[in-house]
Amino acid sequence: GARPGSSEMDPRMLWIANALGAAVALALGVAVCAGLGSLHIYGEHTRAQLALAALLCSISSAWFAAEVERLLLLRSLGGGAYGQVATKDDTPQAERIGAATELEEASPQCDSSKVAAEPVHDATLKPWLSASLEPLRAGAELAGIVAFLYACDRTDLFAKASKVKEPARFWALWAIICVAALCTARELAGAGPLQRQQTDEWKGWMQIMFLMYHYFAEAEIYNAIRVYIAAYVWMTGYGNFFLYKRGNNFTVRRTMQMLFRLNFLGVIVCAALNNEFMLYYICAMHTFFTIIVALTLYVGQSLNTSAWGVYAKIAAVFLSVLVVYDGPRFVFVMLFGTVPGLRQVFAFHDPLHPEFTDEMHEWHFRSGLDRFVWIVGMWQAFHIRDFSSLLERIDAIPSSPRRLLARAVLAATALLLAGVWWSYVFKLDKFAYNR
Repeated sequence: GARPGSSEMDPRMLWIANALGAAVALALGVAVCAGLGSLHIYGEHTRAQLALAALLCSISSAWFAAEVERLLLLRSLGGGAYGQVATKDDTPQAERIGAATELEEASPQCDSSKVAAEPVHDATLKPWLSASLEPLRAGAELAGIVAFLYACDRTDLFAKASKVKEPARFWALWAIICVAALCTARELAGAGPLQRQQTDEWKGWMQIMFLMYHYFAEAEIYNAIRVYIAAYVWMTGYGNFFLYKRGNNFTVRRTMQMLFRLNFLGVIVCAALNNEFMLYYICAMHTFFTIIVALTLYVGQSLNTSAWGVYAKIAAVFLSVLVVYDGPRFVFVMLFGTVPGLRQVFAFHDPLHPEFTDEMHEWHFRSGLDRFVWIVGMWQAFHIRDFSSLLERIDAIPSSPRRLLARAVLAATALLLAGVWWSYVFKLDKFAYNR
């Protein structure tokens, strides 16, 4: 029988409501897609664009129907907590690009603190769609983001304008961001170098500078942007070395998760805007170098426990990269330009520079700039515990003058190396720096 405060609902009415909700949402989605498509200003739509639009419209309509179903079930249950969707988080806790020194996989078990107990209800009222509400919401959110990107980049809905270089505004905004960051500073629980929170903060600062650099056209900080990109690639070697050196992550599932995380958004944007994948070369770089790190530690896993074994692997990778990028040109072309499927991924045709006829030039140039830094990241990851132990020994020195002297020597050495690099490398002009 019905519980107090609730009303019975005919399961057939629930099905009808679902169907009507889906139909209305699908009609709205099709109307939005058709409207945006009619404003398209760059040639004909591709099959990939049409297929993606159909997929995102279907997901959005399913999401809308799920929300309708949830509201109807809430009403039939007297406004109970039925709408809480139990979720099971199988995502690894640590992100593998630039992960910190202590990387641990999260246990793939349900977090009981995130699961709301469902009230008992009529078994005939099965939540067909609302049981998948969380992924449907995520899909609808993605559809909205892609639609906004398309409207901005492939239509005239928003006016186009040239970038205006304003150094005063650039640095004023940067100062405001720095002040806001100081107001939210907090102390970490541990004292080890390059913890997860630190590398995440590091990546966040670089992302902000990337956006500001392009928005304000601040060409003067180009060398700094190059350093930031190299730092991201360095994190690829550093973080993935910790992950794969443990030897328990060489699984198809883990590999697919990694490839999905690195490339999903890039592939979606390429399909939506009909761009070539190399326009988002950072995805290809992270993917390629991550795969090489994984293969390096997968082959001969027994050597991973030996210092000489790890050094031998690093040396072999270094020599291989040297041959591919600095050896005869045909080696690079044979590797990336002749393997079926790879050439289409790494080829790039720059519409702004049609005089460039070598479609592999962009990939060779972009990946070649940072071809060794990820190997340095592997080496430093292998010795980070030695560095951490050194810092602990310095902190353990009982005499304050000797402890301060040791810290001063360490800081002075770092500053000296940084000063030499600044004077002889960082201050070079753009083209000399890239060489």
